[in-house]
Order: sequence, then structure tokens, then C-alpha cells
Amino acid sequence: MSKLRVLVLYDFNGQETGDLTVEADEEVWVEAWDGGDWVTAINSKGVVGIVPANFLQIPSYQEFLQQSSTEPNKRTESASSQRHHSDNLAVPKSYGNDSDFDSDIDDTSSIHTTKSVSSTKDQAGGFGFFKSVNKMFATVTNSSCQNYVSGELVVSKQPSKFFNIDMTQDGAFWLRDFEEYSVKLSLGQKGSKFGGMKTFISYDILPSFSNKTVSRRFKQFDWLTERLHNAFPVCIIPCLPDKQVTGRYEDEFLKRRLARLQLYVNRISIHPVLCEASVIKHFFKSDADEAKWKNGKREAEKSEFNRGGFFYTVNKPIYAVEKMEVEKTLNQFLDYSSESAENSKSIYLSANEFIKSHHTSIKPMFSKFGEKLDSYAQGINKDRAMLTNSLIYVDPQLLQVEECLKHTAKTFTAIGNEFEKSANEEMLNFEDALWESSGLIAQIPEIIKTQQGCSDIANDLKDQFTHGKVDEETYLTSAEKSDNVSFAVMAEINNYQVSKSYDIRNSMINFLKSQVQLYSNITDMLTKTLDEYQK
Repeated sequence: MSKLRVLVLYDFNGQETGDLTVEADEEVWVEAWDGGDWVTAINSKGVVGIVPANFLQIPSYQEFLQQSSTEPNKRTESASSQRHHSDNLAVPKSYGNDSDFDSDIDDTSSIHTTKSVSSTKDQAGGFGFFKSVNKMFATVTNSSCQNYVSGELVVSKQPSKFFNIDMTQDGAFWLRDFEEYSVKLSLGQKGSKFGGMKTFISYDILPSFSNKTVSRRFKQFDWLTERLHNAFPVCIIPCLPDKQVTGRYEDEFLKRRLARLQLYVNRISIHPVLCEASVIKHFFKSDADEAKWKNGKREAEKSEFNRGGFFYTVNKPIYAVEKMEVEKTLNQFLDYSSESAENSKSIYLSANEFIKSHHTSIKPMFSKFGEKLDSYAQGINKDRAMLTNSLIYVDPQLLQVEECLKHTAKTFTAIGNEFEKSANEEMLNFEDALWESSGLIAQIPEIIKTQQGCSDIANDLKDQFTHGKVDEETYLTSAEKSDNVSFAVMAEINNYQVSKSYDIRNSMINFLKSQVQLYSNITDMLTKTLDEYQK
């Protein structure tokens, strides 16, 4: 019986007999799991016990069964049923369950985790640099895509929706044969559960195609992101802001999270594949009817068109792919994207420091200089008062100079305040745009690796055909499917390239406008101060 090795996401201190105490970043082996809230696991010392499922980096139950020969275990089932209603723990529940996200790490609860679900936190108010693709899920996804090419992965029905690829003189592109829509986000209600022990914030979503507001919690956005990564293995999925365990409901944090969630839904609404996904339409328009929500949730999680099955929904153009040229192009782009990802991360972190400096160093520097100028003016005032009616000459202009210095001191203090004020919405939006860009391009290497793995399978079957180990139909079918994957990857990269140009241009225009306004205000203040000396 094979056991699945998984990563521990959060510290868990067992409180009852049979609990297994684990620490974040530790690896454990899954002994048994029935798809419920608790997993029977074994640590590196051979100690067996139960751990909350969502404290582990574990796939959905269906995927777990595919990766392991483990069958549902009665001991685990008993543990789950016994502790299903344990309110004192309030553990987050598995995505695979039907619970409507009753508990989640985004709530305030008695559980204090030491590690965020997302990647390493940056310096911008606790937001993650980007939500990276889960490595374990990426491995499973690549395997599923390769099974599609080899013919091991089959589907039982025709998809209800196809995604078409058009071959133009500029390359392969997703066909934009959909009705465009927009999505507006706003802060919703602050709710509570368990007599106020747990609180949460909801976000109101207003899509233009329904013009009806629905509320979603951050945990549900997290679920959606996971579903998108599973459903669309070669699509670049928008990034979520990181979770934050403490201080979540400070105004500035909520404001920045809302801005980044708006970027998230904006990106989805303009993506030619994601915008048409059934899980997206369900997420954007499913009302408060719990049964409808759960049915749509189950359908999204159990769809046979997830992962490798996605390519059964792709219609490539009738066009012969030159495999050597594709491999060369994608290898070159892989090198480029890796370097570009580092550059994007670097400029994002620099922008973060640049904006932060307006508060932490530039304002204090100007304020301090203003204070020194004011002290200098006060010194002149004392000198003038002491020397008046003495034998030392006091220039009548000195009084005007003193007043001008006081004016200059106020000007430099005001300039410091102006820098602080300039770190406003536009500059923060610029930072957010760089954050989003960094998260998007960081996914490209994994997408190209998916294509390369599928190409290797097709090449292997070609070799087997040459040596008479497989029939011609098997080989030709695998080659056709491999082309389908290649076209989908190229269409996605080209879609990214088009949006990248627009995104950079738009964000830089808005950023430079804010800088022009800042320095225009400073120029006006300095000009008025200069006029005081020239009167």
C-alpha cells in the first residue's frame, strides 16, 4: 500500500489522545483519509495520529485516491465523525467537503497559525509576493496532461464548451468569441460566528452580465484559485493577495486587499478562456441558495475536464506544427521568462521601497531640514535683537531675510508632507500592478514544462512506433494531442504578451501622472518661496 507524503502547512499542537503534533514545513505520510476533516498521518519518527486535513498540503479526496492505493479507513472515519463538531478547535475544512467554508484561516479564531497559506510575505503590509502554483499539484497536473497525450486519460462525454485557437500571421491566439463583461468589487459586511468568537469580512461582487450582487469571503476566492489551477493547466491564473492572520481588519489592509482582489477579477473577466469558465460564472452569480452553491462547487471539483481533461475542450487550428521550431521557441521563451520574472520581482520590491521611503525617509529628511532652517531664522532674530542699539551695524534687510527663512522652513516641511501624501492611491496602484505582473510571469516556466512533458510522451510513442511496439493510430493520435497542448501553450503565452504591453503602458502612464503632479506641486511651492527672496 503506497502512502502519500505531504507537507505540513501550519503548526498543530495535539490536545487530545490520538492527535499528532506537527510543525509547519514538516513532512508526514498519509496513513488513511476518508475525505473528512481529519487525516491519519505518520511523522518521520513513526508516530501515528490524526491531523486536521487543511493543515496539510493535501489534494482533494478524489485526487488523493488517484495518487495512492489507500482505501478509506474506518479508524480515520471514526476520528472524523467523532470530532466533526469540535467547536473548540474551529479547524479549516477541506476544499473537497461540502461545508460552505464554515471555518477558514481568514477568520479570527482560537487557532493561531505561524505560516500563511500563500508564499513568503513581502514588505507591503503583509501581502504575499504572489500565490505560487502548488508544487505537489503541479506534479499531478503534469502527469494528467501527459496521460491525455498517451491516451490513458479519457472522458465519458463531449464538453459543453470548447475553447478555440486561431492561427494568425502573428501566431496562435485564443479566439475571443465571448461577450465581454466587467466585475466590480466592494467591501461587504463584517460577520461573526460562534457567539462572536470568529469574525470574517465578505466582499460584494457585482458582475455586469447579471447586475446582481453576490457576497464571497476570502476563503472562497482561495478555493476558486485552486479550482482554476486544476481546471486550466496551461493558463496563467491571476494572483491572490496573501492571507494575514493578525490585524486583518485594519482599514489600510482591507483597502489594499480589496484593490488586489479587484485586479484578480479584472484579469479573469478579460481572459479569453477563464472568463467563460463555468466555475467562474458560478462564482460570480451563484446566489445565497446553499444547495445551488454546493452543487456548482461539487461539479467544479469533480469535472472530468480538469487538468489533462482540459485539452479535450481545446480546438486547435488545422495547421501543422513544426515540432523543432516549437521546442526552440518555447525553450528561448523559458529562458526569457525566468529572467523576466526576476526583473519583475526586483522592480516590484524596488517600487515598494520607493513608495515606503516617502513615509520613512523622504518626509523626515525634508521635515528635519525645515526645522533647521527655522532654528537658523530664530538665531538671526536673536542676533538682530541683541545687536539693535549697539555699535554693531544691523542691515535693515536682515528682518526680511529672517522672514524669508521662516517661509522656506515651512516650505520644506510642506514638501515633506507632500511626499507623504503622494504615496497615495495612484502610486499604490502602480505597486499593485507590478505585484500582479510578477505573479503572472512566474507561472510561465511551469506551463512550458507541462508542454515539454507532453512532447516527450509523443516523442516516446513515435520511437515505440518505429520499433513496432505501438500501432500507427496510437502514435498519430498522441502527436495530434501533443500539438493541441503546444497550440494551447503558445496561445496562452501570446495572450500574456498582448496584455503585458497594455498593462505596463497603462500602469506607467498613471504612475508618471502622479509623479508629475507631485513635482508640479513642489515646483509651485519652491517658486513662491523664491519669489519671497526676490521681492
